[in-house]
Amino acid sequence: MIRRRACMIGFPVRLGLLLAAAACAIVAGASGATATTSPDGSLRLKAVMTNSGIVIVHTKSDSDFVRVGGRTAAFPRGLVVDFSVYNAGTKSLVPALHVLNTANADPYDHPLKYYTSNSAAPPGGRVTLQVSFYFRAPYELLELNHGKPTGKSVSIDVH
Repeated sequence: MIRRRACMIGFPVRLGLLLAAAACAIVAGASGATATTSPDGSLRLKAVMTNSGIVIVHTKSDSDFVRVGGRTAAFPRGLVVDFSVYNAGTKSLVPALHVLNTANADPYDHPLKYYTSNSAAPPGGRVTLQVSFYFRAPYELLELNHGKPTGKSVSIDVH
């Protein structure tokens, strides 16, 4: 009888320890989780606009992202890219980003036709365009002249 009573008392204690261990495991697992769209890092790239198009300047340090020739690039989702864009053309141009497919975008976000820098770059001038690639999609980096795309563009894939 004493043995049976000890076994009955031990069951709630063992159950309590098991539940406490499970709760600790859940808390430990939750603390390591991160948001899927948080920035995973940042990158600063240079681009050059001319009257005939825009290219990203390819360097050894960004060869994981920009292909030789500067007409194509691939970035991981969540990366924030600061484009420092120089205007080597003879007209004032605005660097812009066009989202080609918004199927994976946030439905509450109101996508614009073009995401642009705050101002136009005069000939010989420089502007910045900061882009947060927070969803997977094909993009196009291009230049606008009076609100209309001109010249060749850069194809960007976010995976």
